[in-house]
Amino acid sequence: MAVGDNVLAHSSVAAAASLTIRPGAGAEWILNNIYMGGPWELYRTDGVNTILVDYGASAGSVQNRKIKCTNSIYYTLKNTHASVTYYYGYDGVIWK
Repeated sequence: MAVGDNVLAHSSVAAAASLTIRPGAGAEWILNNIYMGGPWELYRTDGVNTILVDYGASAGSVQNRKIKCTNSIYYTLKNTHASVTYYYGYDGVIWK
């Protein structure tokens, strides 16, 4: 993939599981939209230290943002429901 190409995912996420939003080594992404099919928590992490960035109690989206992520600083989108699987996703562009 090249700079300017789109990146996106739409994935089923089990209860209490997470969707990892992480480019490959050396790549950087700018996330524009994040989509949640149910309750959620968005975390920024380096794989060890985790920061809760945002959360919601129901389905929704975070749109028209410029969220940068790299292979070493990336995001996880957690399904916080105790027993239901929902779809979660994102889209953006390759920055580097």
